[in-house]
Amino acid sequence: MTDKILDWDLATKVAGNRETATEIFHMFKRSLSAEKKNIETAYADSELALQDATHKVHGALSYCGLPRLKHAACQLETALKKGESDKIKALYESLMQEMDAAAEVLLSEIED
Repeated sequence: MTDKILDWDLATKVAGNRETATEIFHMFKRSLSAEKKNIETAYADSELALQDATHKVHGALSYCGLPRLKHAACQLETALKKGESDKIKALYESLMQEMDAAAEVLLSEIED
């Protein structure tokens, strides 16, 4: 896993070019707050709801250059699928921290 929160090289590779990568970052930036709220609500609801919400975010991150956030989502989704309930709280907290870090970087680096 990389230390970069936002990886332009990865984003450009996945998107095909810098312009498209920028558009994807804009879309994700606009939806991040709502996605975080969905995950928080799902966490309070059930592991199945949390798995569904995490899967949605993890899938969207396949098209972004946010490797730390993608890794955190993948870890939580995997633990949920395997029924590793003892790991869920820590992985959920890690995902929330990475969502906050990504939001901060996106606000500073991606202009509206």
